[in-house]
Amino acid sequence: MIRNCAGNVLFIILIAVALFAALTYSVSHSGRNQNPMNRESTKLAAGEILSFANSVKTAVDRLRMNGCQENQLDFGNTVWTRVNGTTYNIPVGHNSLAPVDGTCNIFHAEGLSQPILSFPDMAVHPDILPSAAYMPGSGNIIYGAIQDVGINDRPELLLTINILTEDTCKALNRILIDKTEFIPSANVTDIAVFNGTFPSSSPIAFGDGATPTLARKREFCYRQTPSPWLSEGVYYFVKVLLER
Repeated sequence: MIRNCAGNVLFIILIAVALFAALTYSVSHSGRNQNPMNRESTKLAAGEILSFANSVKTAVDRLRMNGCQENQLDFGNTVWTRVNGTTYNIPVGHNSLAPVDGTCNIFHAEGLSQPILSFPDMAVHPDILPSAAYMPGSGNIIYGAIQDVGINDRPELLLTINILTEDTCKALNRILIDKTEFIPSANVTDIAVFNGTFPSSSPIAFGDGATPTLARKREFCYRQTPSPWLSEGVYYFVKVLLER
């Protein structure tokens, strides 16, 4: 009887060991499969952002060919907002130098009527941000000089996509910066929201100091730190729309 009990206990232990081994294999195998799936998903997400950015750049180029001056471009819309819902680009008129008929407006029906997109699924959740922060995944149009792009003391016209996730930023830079996930970090202050009037000169915002890898780059993702929105910093995609 004792021998039978001992045999049963040993049998149960062997079953438990086998089940544990199977579970360990399943988890580790699943983990190995999951990473490529996540990587592919973020690659597709990054592609959506790049496609939109390229469409805006194309619209700017076409309007410039149609006679719009660089200080007449208007990007006003009500899609890009702050977390509290207020707009920081007022539709038709936020650039007072733009023609009143809308012919130099990127998103207006009288201009090229580009689709106005935001990318919330690729950005952090707005609940963790203060109400005045830019809505994550929304866009903005800013000035900022990039080392060795155009004339160094003249700011470029830039599109940003705001407060992305780290994974999205890595996916963008895998495509844009030598197939690596490296994310430059910097305290960039020499930028301003576009209002039509370009500064006559501007300090270099990207490409020197803490971000030498961004010299000559016309598209990239970087981490702004410190940031008023999150203490650990936030991630922005940047695209040159007009090289000056």
